[in-house]
Amino acid sequence: MQNKFLVLIALFALAVVLSGCINYGQQQTPSPTPTPTPTPTGEVKEFTIDEKAFAITPATITVNEGDTVKLTVISEDIQHTFTIDELGVNEPISAGAAKTFEFVASQKGTFKYYCAVDAHRAQGMEGTITVQ
Repeated sequence: MQNKFLVLIALFALAVVLSGCINYGQQQTPSPTPTPTPTPTGEVKEFTIDEKAFAITPATITVNEGDTVKLTVISEDIQHTFTIDELGVNEPISAGAAKTFEFVASQKGTFKYYCAVDAHRAQGMEGTITVQ
């Protein structure tokens, strides 16, 4: 009986040691740091953008750094997107629909906005946003 008890203790100790060895070599993956949302410091600027047949109008818009840009983008034909890489904007617009969304103009500069569907940008579906 005493031998069975010692064997049981030895097996338990072995299990504890082995479970520690299994986790020892594994690295913990850090949680991704969320991208902070810019805090609006300016006004709300509203624009309506039309997208159709390889054109985006208006072709230029101007806002101030910190402004909240509220856009209503209308796709007059097929599915498009409204994309500004540098400002983290990439909104799909369904065929024949309108979509309203907003973002904060978080950095100064002149940036291209465009449709990222197929070759639409190369065919002229782009414009410019200037953040002053």
